[in-house]
Amino acid sequence: MDTGQRPTVAHFRSTWLGLTETFIYQYVSHLRRFRPVVFCTETENLGQFAVNPLVVCPKPRPGSPLSAACAVARRTFGWRAADAVVRPRLAAAIRQYSPALVHAHFATDAAVVLPICIRLRLPLVTSFYGVDASQYAVLRRYGRHYRRLFEAGDLFLVEGPEMRERVAALGCPPDKIRMQHIAVDLSRLPFRPRRPPQGEGAVRVLFVGRFVEKKGVLDAIAAFEAAGHGSPPMELRVIGDGPLRRQVEALIAELRLSERVRLLGYVPYHEMLKELDEAHILLAPSKTASNGDTEGGAPTVLLEAQASGLPIVSTRHADIPYVLSPPAAARLCEEGDVFAVASALAELAAHPDSWVELAASGRAHVEERHDIARAAPQLERVYDEVLRYRRAAITESHASRLEVVS
Repeated sequence: MDTGQRPTVAHFRSTWLGLTETFIYQYVSHLRRFRPVVFCTETENLGQFAVNPLVVCPKPRPGSPLSAACAVARRTFGWRAADAVVRPRLAAAIRQYSPALVHAHFATDAAVVLPICIRLRLPLVTSFYGVDASQYAVLRRYGRHYRRLFEAGDLFLVEGPEMRERVAALGCPPDKIRMQHIAVDLSRLPFRPRRPPQGEGAVRVLFVGRFVEKKGVLDAIAAFEAAGHGSPPMELRVIGDGPLRRQVEALIAELRLSERVRLLGYVPYHEMLKELDEAHILLAPSKTASNGDTEGGAPTVLLEAQASGLPIVSTRHADIPYVLSPPAAARLCEEGDVFAVASALAELAAHPDSWVELAASGRAHVEERHDIARAAPQLERVYDEVLRYRRAAITESHASRLEVVS
């Protein structure tokens, strides 16, 4: 990257980067007025999410005495001792790049870098994304850290109004919360209104998501089976994997869907886009998990689907209604209502004449509110706001000291 005179932003994500976190990569890779430097403690999928510079400050090596001591401290005291080991290395690395501010992705990661920001007197911007604002175990573990974070952090970014209310309810001062939409790269999402399959071809339904409760993968399979008893014929392609893999396979076998459901596992982003382009309907029945976990905002695939012209069946969960275009480019159901999801899927599959109108509405909505070409400059204006506030606070502090001296 050509650094020029651009101020540096230190982006921190503990693991750079999970396959489902493309929304973070979009922002980091599209900043123009600010120079992004990514800091992490672990790496994965670097072939898909290459950034430069990328600074890795590794945790204690598994099996080492230090790692064992950290594990004992975690079990005994309930805190992430490994973070205390990483912080000195991370602080030294961040100081070396002289950033203007730090942007932590997920509040749990913000808790790691907050002491560094305080010590180095750096502004801290924190993005909430979902699990960090809803999962019961996370909130229990990080409750006291969040109280300190809300007091000392500069600004907190959320994807939509539902997430804003949730973060405020956790104790964040409302005047510190800003809306920052998740965004997609429209140059990689050509628009193509869907047409019904020719001849005896089946309507291709696509599910994309981790196999965890909040994504509703089991609901998706059950709803697909219930919707498939009429006309037209349908097939389901599933991108993802995760803890519920065995339950997914067992449900497919129980419902005798092995000929109509294809599990694709995790796939590279370009292959996911290909599947998106070849699908007729996206199925995304997200819901609140039994452990409290929610989407927080909304799955990025809903934006990618709308942008590409794909009709959607989803749920009134978290900020999903907010990211879908009005009138909705989707059929929305109550979360957890498999019968309603099945009915909506069957109705949409049987009426392809509605697909073109839904496609146009969805694309226009994403272009207006979720295009990374617009959203990245908006994020840079957030950085400007934080830096102006910090400079004003420093000036006011100096003036107060001068008054005392005089």
